Amino acid sequence: MADSVFLHVGTMKSGTSYLQSLFNTNVARLAEQGVLWPMAATCFRGLGDLLGITEGRPLREGAWPLLRRQLLAHEGPALLSNEVVGGMGADRRVTLLDALGRDQVHIVITARDLARVVPSQWQTAVRSQGLRPWREFAEAVCSSEPSPIGTKFWRRQDVAAMVQRWSQQVPLERITVVTVPPQGSEPFLLVERFGAAVGIDMSSLRPPGQLRNSTMGAISAELLRRLNQRVGEVDRLHYRLGFKDGLSRAALAAHADLEPAIAMRTDEYEFVRRRAQEIVDGLASSGVRVVGDLTDLIPSRPRPGVAASPCDASDEDLLEAALAGLTLAGRVLAEARIEHDQLIRSALRLLGDDDDPSKLGYIDAEDEIAEASGGRPLAASRELRERLAALQPE
Repeated sequence: MADSVFLHVGTMKSGTSYLQSLFNTNVARLAEQGVLWPMAATCFRGLGDLLGITEGRPLREGAWPLLRRQLLAHEGPALLSNEVVGGMGADRRVTLLDALGRDQVHIVITARDLARVVPSQWQTAVRSQGLRPWREFAEAVCSSEPSPIGTKFWRRQDVAAMVQRWSQQVPLERITVVTVPPQGSEPFLLVERFGAAVGIDMSSLRPPGQLRNSTMGAISAELLRRLNQRVGEVDRLHYRLGFKDGLSRAALAAHADLEPAIAMRTDEYEFVRRRAQEIVDGLASSGVRVVGDLTDLIPSRPRPGVAASPCDASDEDLLEAALAGLTLAGRVLAEARIEHDQLIRSALRLLGDDDDPSKLGYIDAEDEIAEASGGRPLAASRELRERLAALQPE
């Protein structure tokens, strides 16, 4: 079994996607240091299967034994990351720690400025077919009155309470809080802090490519929420690929710099700032190890005129966002078609079956594909070519 397991249970929207993408990109470089990173999808599926958090996703069923075998076969440190487990109850914490070997487990909690988290959390809900308007979400979260929305949010964001809960099963000396640097900082500063927390040299790691968690502007986020009202019962896979990844991340997010960010009202901002100070005071008095600066968790004063409420989006604003999104979505679709035809051509050519034009896609001109791709095979096509070549008899 791995001699130490660093379990990253960061609060929601606290750099988790960036770190997971970084580790996925550098799995071989981590392995050279003797560190096991099983890949982000393996962490989510394996831990979800162990804890019964399958959400009807068949790929998670039976995934824990596969992850467990990797951990058992590894003799050095292992990294696991799944922000969903951070706010879970005591029974699941015990199940998880017993399965991983509680004496080997170190808990790492990343935490971020709450004024940045609140809009991000609403946007994440919208990207998961959410229908709740921004104003309803913000008022529930930024209120002392208990509500299902607020309770769920703060259970995942009150880092001091999270440390207290995990310390019931894990000694405090094996729990570390890593603060996400302020907005505008170098992205790799978070990586350096995380590396210091787990004792792993991150200096040789290569930054990840385009992140899947790109932020939308206030107008585009409201546009997607309204679109969710129209799409109806779209199955999970089609929504994720077509709307969450395709329209939202690949198209609408590219328009974010031309839109205002999502803004809280002044009273909501002040509420969040007070809660952040309470959390910082709780962490300081707890004695938990902190890598970074606790003041990073205190929201800075918002700059006037750079943010707006999605609820105030006019029909004209929404139309402009829709046109921009459709323009970029068309390009994404075209690139997907080009990639598709390259894959088909590569497969048919390697299988010696490329003389039947009925098996090709829409783009059946070799020179057209070559020009569109800059004359170079696209990444997926290269991967397929290598895999198919390995299947060919010598």
